[in-house]
Amino acid sequence: MIFSLIKKVLDKTINIEHWILIVSGFGFIIISSLIMYLLEPTEFNSLFNGFWFVMTTISQVGYGDFAPETVLGKLYSIILYIVGVGFFAIMIAK
Repeated sequence: MIFSLIKKVLDKTINIEHWILIVSGFGFIIISSLIMYLLEPTEFNSLFNGFWFVMTTISQVGYGDFAPETVLGKLYSIILYIVGVGFFAIMIAK
């Protein structure tokens, strides 16, 4: 009963384009966290540290406690910054 009520509210407030955006944004964050962990296993010694780096990068906080050391890690960080900041801004705006 409560789930059907929640579904009705969500159906009326969030259209399909928003769901696609939200799911693809979270998917990008999760995949990027895994990629950073795999590219830099010595720097990001856990998946959470990779997630932390991705979130601080795309939210433009950038604490600097983790930073990629290899060329591949730095190149992916550039892609992450360009694409991730856009995803994050659109998700916040929606």
